Amino acid sequence: MELSFYTFKYALIKDGVVQTVIMVDSYPTAGQICMAQGCDEAVCVDQYLVSAGDTYANGVFMHEGNEIQRQQTLEEKCNSLQTALLASQDAINSLLGV
Repeated sequence: MELSFYTFKYALIKDGVVQTVIMVDSYPTAGQICMAQGCDEAVCVDQYLVSAGDTYANGVFMHEGNEIQRQQTLEEKCNSLQTALLASQDAINSLLGV
């Protein structure tokens, strides 16, 4: 039997409250686990730092009354760092008169 490489995190939500966060290979798998656990929905949280007890409504996660912000993907972080590097190089070149 071959095991899948788990790549997605899903929050299992019941009555607007995150019950648990699971790692699965696909949305259908998350949906099956969600139903088996008696939860209302499974929401992908790959870019959110959520945990049991956080709330979820209208597409927004909250922790102790504060909105949980979406985290950047690795690609987005890389692009931001490349942009910052180019800006730094331009500033150094300007200072050196290059």
